[in-house]
Amino acid sequence: IGAHFAGWSMWEEATEKLAGTPNLYVDLSSSLYALSSETAKELIHAYGVDKVLWGSDYPMWESVSEMEYFNKIDLTDEERKMILYENAARLLNID
Repeated sequence: IGAHFAGWSMWEEATEKLAGTPNLYVDLSSSLYALSSETAKELIHAYGVDKVLWGSDYPMWESVSEMEYFNKIDLTDEERKMILYENAARLLNID
C-alpha cells in the first residue's frame, strides 16, 4: 500500500511511475488537503478506482475534514463505496 497516493507532495510524478503496478494499492491520506478535487480524481482514475483506499492519516488530520475534501471529488456513488470500504474489504479478505 503506497500511502499518500504513493508519493506525498510528488503525487503526479509518483503516479506517472507507479500507476499500473500489479498489486499496488494507494491511499488518500495526507493528500486531499493539497490537491484540487480535479487532480485527486485524475490520480484516482490513473491508479484505478479498484486500487484506491480511504485514509485520513488521523491524528494528523481529522476524519471529518478529510471526508469534506473527499466529498468534493466528482466520483460516482459506486466509486465512493469502493474507495471507502469495498477495496479494503477485498484486499484484507473480509466479507
